[in-house]
Amino acid sequence: MAFRRKGNRKGGTTLPGCRPSPSNGLPVVASGVPSLDNLLGGGLHVGSCIVVEEDEFGSYARILLNLFAAEGVVSGHSLYVGSASEDPAEMLDHLPGMVNSVQTSGTATDATASSTAMGSIREEDDDAGADSLKIAWRYEKQAPGGASSGGAQQSHFSHTFDLSQKLEVPSGLKRGMFNALALDCDNTYAELLCSLDRFVDEHSLHAGSSAVLRLCLHCVGSPLWTGSEDE
Repeated sequence: MAFRRKGNRKGGTTLPGCRPSPSNGLPVVASGVPSLDNLLGGGLHVGSCIVVEEDEFGSYARILLNLFAAEGVVSGHSLYVGSASEDPAEMLDHLPGMVNSVQTSGTATDATASSTAMGSIREEDDDAGADSLKIAWRYEKQAPGGASSGGAQQSHFSHTFDLSQKLEVPSGLKRGMFNALALDCDNTYAELLCSLDRFVDEHSLHAGSSAVLRLCLHCVGSPLWTGSEDE
């Protein structure tokens, strides 16, 4: 869940790690999965709540949660992580790292070589072939979902992560954690809401309305969470 206090909801936005949605101009944040952002029309709307139904073993949902949190770290967003089955501190220590710059540079080099080859072929072909290559050249720079793959906004908005790497979380990152396993109470849901309320107030007081807070609640429907049946 990506959260910010009510404020200016115009199309233009200066929020870090955000961009206007192509569909309605409202600010969106990256999910951590670029292909998922394309399917969602550009990303997750700021202020939205996303509920993911877990698979039998919870593996894919956990990976998606880790990618969402890792994207928040890279984008400079504040994080709040709550769980009733794992230590949130351990979860933050095992976020996936970004794809290294060597691979990115290699891709850019390959793209340059491919572009040079296409330029050479275009000069040698006849007029009909040249028109066909010009069309291919135009769409070569178009990413899935209509976003330009060469734009600086795209590269800074959505990142690619490597599950085999580890992300170094900055020590100055504003973070909040809720470990239900460490509590001895009858209603951990109520304690979670109180903790969330305090953290959101603190975040708004220090960061103001110009910063994004990502809420990551792990296995929120698990029976390990306790609560009153009347609430």
